[in-house]
Amino acid sequence: MRETILDLKNIRLVRDGRRILRDVTWRIAPGEHWAMIGANGSGKTTLLRVASGTLWPTGGTVSVLGHPFGTVDLRELRRRIGWVSSALAETIHRNQSALAIVLSGLRASAALYDQPTAAQTDRAEALLADLGCGAVAACRCLHSRPRCGGWQGPKRRLGGQGRRQTLFKRWLC
Repeated sequence: MRETILDLKNIRLVRDGRRILRDVTWRIAPGEHWAMIGANGSGKTTLLRVASGTLWPTGGTVSVLGHPFGTVDLRELRRRIGWVSSALAETIHRNQSALAIVLSGLRASAALYDQPTAAQTDRAEALLADLGCGAVAACRCLHSRPRCGGWQGPKRRLGGQGRRQTLFKRWLC
């Protein structure tokens, strides 16, 4: 039997007395691709941050790639989770080159803290050449060859009465 990619059970998140997520349960099996579509501020990025191990929930359980949070070194597990989002810009040091940002994805860290090998640098440069500098976050994600991950796409317009902007997010396995 293949391991479950993502298993969130009864996730709750409260910040400054405000309930942000309430009893979210979500399971992703190998080979499944999911999409979350919702208005700005509806909790999509927050849920992906919980799933990627960058935000600890107030309650509930999280398991990624068969590893329950609290029983695994999240620094190591994050290296197996790719995530592309504009929210990453909040954590990345702004004075870094595009190459350094891509290389920091190897350790799922905010900056490049150790010297990369020549092969790692070559791969990062190749990704940047193939995808372009506009895709630095995607290159950062792909460089570590993640087993699963989340992607936040551009804002889209939905038709119908009361048009509103939404964000499209996918969890890829």
